[in-house]
Amino acid sequence: MTIFYGNFSVQIVERRLVLPARYHEEFSNGIFITTGDFHCLYAFTRDEFREFVESLRAASVPAMKIRIFFSSANEQMPKEDGGIIIPAKLCEYASLDGVCRINGMDKRLEIWNPERWDAYESGQEPSFADGPGD
Repeated sequence: MTIFYGNFSVQIVERRLVLPARYHEEFSNGIFITTGDFHCLYAFTRDEFREFVESLRAASVPAMKIRIFFSSANEQMPKEDGGIIIPAKLCEYASLDGVCRINGMDKRLEIWNPERWDAYESGQEPSFADGPGD
């Protein structure tokens, strides 16, 4: 099982972005992109998407959130260079244009508007500085 980690600044040109090279192989069987928390996008491998769906089914997640998650989901096969096209609706949801931030988040990647990520990160920093698990 892959652990996704790191922080990457990536150009988006006409809704196309290239996934970080270290993860091309993990997404060679397909990538699922959908809406995430805080107006970011979640990017899953095929297997991790299935696992995440199973966790949604087992949790008490409101139907409205599940509806948006599934209706926004997009599956595609990355090109040889790791290139994918982010659907216009998802680009709008996450305010993606020009540059984006791709962050590893254990079993998935998250795709963020850089300004939103910076605001989120700086808002979390005080509690993170207290130490893990606090």
